[in-house]
Amino acid sequence: MIIFRADGNKLIGAGHIMRCLSIANAAKETGKECKFFLASDDFEKIIKEYGHQAEVLNSDYSVPDPDEIISRLDSDKPSAVIVDSYFITEDYMKTVHKRCSESGCKLVYIDDRCNLACSCDAVINYNISADVDEYRNLYEGKQEPVFLTGTAYTPLRKEFRNRDPRVVSEKGRNIFVSTGGADPEHFTTVLVEEAKNYKDYSFHFVLGMMNPDKEIIKKSVSDYSNIDIHENVTEMGKLMRSCDVAISASGSTLYELCAIQTPAITYILADNQIPLAQTFDKKGIIKNLGDIRITGNHTLAGTLINEAVKLAGNYDERVRIANAMASLVDGNGAGRIIEGILG
Repeated sequence: MIIFRADGNKLIGAGHIMRCLSIANAAKETGKECKFFLASDDFEKIIKEYGHQAEVLNSDYSVPDPDEIISRLDSDKPSAVIVDSYFITEDYMKTVHKRCSESGCKLVYIDDRCNLACSCDAVINYNISADVDEYRNLYEGKQEPVFLTGTAYTPLRKEFRNRDPRVVSEKGRNIFVSTGGADPEHFTTVLVEEAKNYKDYSFHFVLGMMNPDKEIIKKSVSDYSNIDIHENVTEMGKLMRSCDVAISASGSTLYELCAIQTPAITYILADNQIPLAQTFDKKGIIKNLGDIRITGNHTLAGTLINEAVKLAGNYDERVRIANAMASLVDGNGAGRIIEGILG
C-alpha cells in the first residue's frame, strides 16, 4: 500500500490532490493499493471513483498533525508515505520519517519551492524550474534523500501519455481556457466577458470542480454561440487537443498542455507559481502575461484574450511552441515516480 497525505479545497485548489491521484493511478497499475488521508471531504468522492481508499480526518489542513499518519503505519503497513502540503514543517517530517523508517516504509515529499531540507527518503519536484544542484546545496550537511527532479517526473494521467505529434491547424480558431479547480479570484467571469467581444473565435471554458460562479457563468453565455462551457470533463486531453491555443493559470495544467502540445499563454495567481511561469517564459515555451495580484482581473483578462487571439493567428509560432512542448513532457512521469520510489 501507498499512503497519500494531501488536501484540496476552495482556498488551496485541486492541484495537490490531482497530482497525487496521477501517482496513485500509476501505482494501481502495478498492483499497489493506495489510500488518501484528507483533512476534509471535498475530494473524497473523486478519489474513490478512481478506485482508491480515502479517509477524512476532519482536521485543519493548515496544521497537519504527524500522528494522523503515524497512527496508521502499523495497521496499514504501507511501503511508502507520500506527503504533499505547503504547510508541513521540518519537525513534522522528522517525526514521521523516524516512524516510517522504524516501520520499514519510505517517506516521500512532493515539493515545489526548494526551501525546506526535510527529513525523508525522496523528494519529487517535477517543475521546469527544479534544479538538483539547488537541492544539494539546501541539504548540505544533512542526509540527502533521492532527488526526483525535472519534467521527466511530471505526474500526469494516463490520457496524456505518449501522444502523437500535433498536426497544427493553419487557421487557429478554438481557444481553451482554464482558471484552475477553485478560482477564488472569480477570474473566469471576467475572462468570459472579454471573450464575448471575439465572435469569430470559439472559446472553451473549463469550470473547475469548485468554481464558485458556475451558474452565473452559464447563464451569462446562453446567448453566445462562440462560448462553450465544460464541466466534469472526463477526457481533458481530447478537449485540449481540439483547441489551437490555451489560456491557463500557471500550474500542473501547463504540463498537460505540453503533453498534448497545445500552444499556451499563462498568468500568475500565487507566489508558488512565479518560478514556473517565469521559467516557461524565459525558455520561450509558454508566455507569461503577468500576476493577477498586480495587474488586476480586468486588465489581465483583456491582455490574455487578446494575446490568445494573436497566437491563434500565428501559425509559425504555434508550430514552434508545439515542437518545444513535445520535447519537454511525455506523460510518463507518474510511472517514473513509482519506479524511483519503490525500485
